[in-house]
Amino acid sequence: MITPNWPAPENIHALTLTKDDSIADLPRNVDLRLLQQVHENKIIEFPTPEIELKADGAYTHQANIACTIKTADCLAILICSHDGQEVAALHGGWRGLAQGIIAQGVKKFQAPAQELIAWLSPAICPQHYEVDQQVFNAFSGLEHCFHENRPGHWLCDLYAIARMQLQQAGIERVFGETHCTFEYEEELYSYRRDPTDPGRLLHVIWRR
Repeated sequence: MITPNWPAPENIHALTLTKDDSIADLPRNVDLRLLQQVHENKIIEFPTPEIELKADGAYTHQANIACTIKTADCLAILICSHDGQEVAALHGGWRGLAQGIIAQGVKKFQAPAQELIAWLSPAICPQHYEVDQQVFNAFSGLEHCFHENRPGHWLCDLYAIARMQLQQAGIERVFGETHCTFEYEEELYSYRRDPTDPGRLLHVIWRR
């Protein structure tokens, strides 16, 4: 289990469940909401009357409702307010990032952006994440987050993209992991390393 190293309020709980962990390890009084992630920028606010939770982000200001994201190379972006009253979890795949999911998530908060704290989960590192022209073209203005690897293909730095977009959204305090999902085979799932493995990391955040 990975817990964020960030200065969140004491009533904020956040973690990443690795290969060695299970949902059963979470407190029983926490209402765990799992999304059907669709690689877009929709964010659901809990509680919600929606039955099908098709979205790539979740937000709540209510206690003991957990916002969750599943990944196997993409980023999970966990956000909380400085007063500990609001939390969100965002799926930072390249499609969601290109569609502005971070800006959408920040808009859900009542607290101003400068009072928010973000944590970036383990994700695939640039040297193992080669992308094509389509992905490169989707991030106009963020070309410095890519390094050309061969003609028509770039190494993409998801961390750099997310940090830049968080800064553009007004969040100055951003923390993150250095564990590459591709390299940490014993602990972390990676779709790029093994596309046949259905396992996913679960990233969870809630407030008491």
